[in-house]
Amino acid sequence: MTLPARTRDAVPAFIAGGGEMGARMRAHDWARTPLGEPEGWPQPLKTIVGVVLAANQAMFVVWGPERTMLYNDAYAEILGAKHPAALGRPFFETWSELVESVSPIMERGYAGEPTTMDHLELVMLRKGYPEPTHFSFFYAPLRDEGTGRVEGVYCACTEITERVTAERRAAFRSALETRLRELEAPADIMKAAAEMLGQRLRVDRVGYAEIEAGTPVASVQSDWSAAGVASAAGRHPLARFGPGVADALATGRTVAVEDVSADPATTAPATVAAYAALEIAAHVALPLIKGGRLAAVLYVHARAARRWSSDDLALVRDVGERTWEAVERARAQMELRESEARLRELADNVSQLVWTTDAQGAITWYNKRWFDYTGTTLEEMRGWGWRAVHHPDHVERVVASVSHAFETGEPWEDTFPLRAKDGTYRWFLSRARPIRDETGAIVRWFGTNTDVTAQRHAQDALHRLTRTLEAEVAQRTEERDGMWRLGQDIFLVLDLEGTFVSLNPAFTRILAWEPHEVVGRRHWRFLHPDDVAAKESGLALLRAGTPVSGHVNRYLHKQGGYRLISWAAVAQGEHIYAVGRDVTDERARAAELEAAQEQLRQSQKIEAIGQLTGGVAHDFNNLLTIVRTSVGFLRREGLAEERRRRYVEAIAEAVDRGAKLTGQLLAFARRQTLQPEPFEVRTRVSTTAEMLSSVLGAAIEIVVETADEPCWIEADVAQFDTAIVNMALNAKDAMDGAGLLTIRVAHDGEHVAVSLADTGCGIAPDALERIFEPFYTTKEVGRGTGLGLSQVFGFARQSGGDVLVDSRLGSGAKITLCLPRTEPARHPHGARAVEPAPLADGRGTRVLVVEDNREVGGFATQTLQDLGFATTWVTSGEEALALVDADAGRFDVVFSDVVMPGIDGLTLAREIRRREPGLPIVLTTGYSHALAEEGLFGFELVRKPYGAEDLSRALCGKARAAGA
Repeated sequence: MTLPARTRDAVPAFIAGGGEMGARMRAHDWARTPLGEPEGWPQPLKTIVGVVLAANQAMFVVWGPERTMLYNDAYAEILGAKHPAALGRPFFETWSELVESVSPIMERGYAGEPTTMDHLELVMLRKGYPEPTHFSFFYAPLRDEGTGRVEGVYCACTEITERVTAERRAAFRSALETRLRELEAPADIMKAAAEMLGQRLRVDRVGYAEIEAGTPVASVQSDWSAAGVASAAGRHPLARFGPGVADALATGRTVAVEDVSADPATTAPATVAAYAALEIAAHVALPLIKGGRLAAVLYVHARAARRWSSDDLALVRDVGERTWEAVERARAQMELRESEARLRELADNVSQLVWTTDAQGAITWYNKRWFDYTGTTLEEMRGWGWRAVHHPDHVERVVASVSHAFETGEPWEDTFPLRAKDGTYRWFLSRARPIRDETGAIVRWFGTNTDVTAQRHAQDALHRLTRTLEAEVAQRTEERDGMWRLGQDIFLVLDLEGTFVSLNPAFTRILAWEPHEVVGRRHWRFLHPDDVAAKESGLALLRAGTPVSGHVNRYLHKQGGYRLISWAAVAQGEHIYAVGRDVTDERARAAELEAAQEQLRQSQKIEAIGQLTGGVAHDFNNLLTIVRTSVGFLRREGLAEERRRRYVEAIAEAVDRGAKLTGQLLAFARRQTLQPEPFEVRTRVSTTAEMLSSVLGAAIEIVVETADEPCWIEADVAQFDTAIVNMALNAKDAMDGAGLLTIRVAHDGEHVAVSLADTGCGIAPDALERIFEPFYTTKEVGRGTGLGLSQVFGFARQSGGDVLVDSRLGSGAKITLCLPRTEPARHPHGARAVEPAPLADGRGTRVLVVEDNREVGGFATQTLQDLGFATTWVTSGEEALALVDADAGRFDVVFSDVVMPGIDGLTLAREIRRREPGLPIVLTTGYSHALAEEGLFGFELVRKPYGAEDLSRALCGKARAAGA
């Protein structure tokens, strides 16, 4: 420190030394103070100032009516931030916060009364914040030499803050430990500690928050709060209380905030709201770590801003750690008590007699089973009292064996009889094991007695049975051999490679092979060649330890032909043991039954289609009437062009409607090729409803209700139409041919729902779960096949949807077909009608026409020639293949019917594709079972009846694509 030099050369002797404060006094401008220059100070002041500066103890002097203060180096440390400004200034100007507490003492000194105090508690602002401090001091008056009047006061003081704090902390810790020792429940321990800490620190809320495992969430069950302060019980994510709080606590760092409104980490709006909700202005959060993870937090809350001193934080840490140790200890003790209670309950309820001894083998405890069995008490059985219930013939032996175990520390086991309370004896297997501490020393023995009377009796019985065992074994061997000889099924033993080791007579009876012709040969020599691979796979499974059952293969009969044998086999050791049953006749009967069932299904299907015949025939007659009438007018000479065009259009429309009816019939019969495509349900349902009016009859009123918005799905149109027809026919039968059928189309965002509601008799509850089963029907014989709703269910599931049924007896039924909805945007051309393609010029494209029907073949050939195509017509697939083979480049495209005698169109197309991969092929048919079952295999199809536009588009497109 550098101080300005005094202007006078002379330095008063009484301030010539004095360390730093002596230098400050010498440099001080005393002329500006009431004391004036030091040379003029009264002698008592000079004397005491010299004493103060030379002392190591903290001392100060106040002089004059202004109470001007002078002090030494030791007192400068007590002043803290008030030093050095306090030198030469009035005492209470420096210590304004001490006026109330120190002024009476000061006044007694000026009154000539000395004062000594061993302990005075003062709240000082020497460090910029209120700080509780503790002092012992001596105040003495200073008098003028001449007048004897008191002019000042001298004070020697010692700060005892640390000592008092330590003593109080020790007293608090002792009181805390005393109180916690009186408590057993962890919740009571935490609450008591929180209350004591809160009252000691004079805060508003203290508690423990346990961290939920695996989450940064603190859970508070209860806490201590000052009067008028609400509890913080509840779940609190740590992130609410400022960024970094969770990380700080997780790494063991204490979080202390003195003013929430001023701390940068707590000024975010969400954080401010979290603190405001709990009325927190200042807080301390102490992490409590267990097993390397944050287990709990001790929190201290104040509703006003507050500085947390090092003593405060030390006290929080001390209380937190001690309390948590007590909580963990209490929990461990509680768990131990609960565990002991569970163990005791378990031991009391097990079937064994359970007991423990001390290290020397004296009994200390029995379970309830022991007393229930023996009828004794623990007092009677303590120590070695158990000998009283042992059988006299065994007690000496048992005592000797168990004494040896207690001496050596070896586990003990013995069997002996014990007397029950009714005087009878039962045999027990007794075992005892030593329990050792961490040093290996035995601390107790744990033993059990298990009732083995039944086993003992069984052993006696076994001894009796031994005498007849050989006879029984011989008898059972004879029985086994009898089963081997007389069994109707084949018994085989093979090695793991499949070589026959032995076989029973049934093998010869079923397959005619004698044992010497089979044993030693491999199994595959007697198998159908196509079954060898499957048999080898079965052997591999058996060698891997997996039993085989229900495996059927064909075994060669000695007289020729094969028999079907169903096998069950298992491998044991080095051999395979197999049992085979001849199922040849069973399979034949099953095949006959399946054929009969198929015939029944076809007849039932014909019956179902027959229900449509009347209505469809009526519609076809109407269409033929239009065609016949129009043709009659067209034959007239001089017919006006406008009328001729009208009759031609009428014929074309009639043909389209006829084709539509035919497609619906084929769809119902499930003979159309399955082709999912996008379509708008409302339009499709309305069209199908028109056909249903003629199918269901005039006595059934049909009402169609559709959604306002388009309802698009992607499914097989034919199957969809069939499902609607099947549901409608089911409703017709339920209404006995008369009633109201409401067809409704709606959507729920993800699905389109088509429901058919009738006013019929309803469905019985016991039938609701079976109505979708194939061939299940509640109708009398001749009125239903039981296949209609089965088709609806299968179509819905295959299309990714479902079927719902809502019905009550006497109140009708509603069946709803739910299908996944699709977006119109996926089908840019689906929302508008497709304009018919213009007639294209064939430009000499060479077409091979294959059509067995001469009328259709001639018409198709003439039409193609009119369109500019060069045609060659044959009436069979065989002729077509011969032409293709004769001249590979003769044709640009092949146009073939599907249904033909001999080589059908689909087979012809496959063969041409194999021989001439680059030759385009277009197929045509009105109906094909093969296409319905197998699909198109990538070939383009023109459906009959077709028009000139259809032919020109398909054939020109294929020819151009192939580069014709």
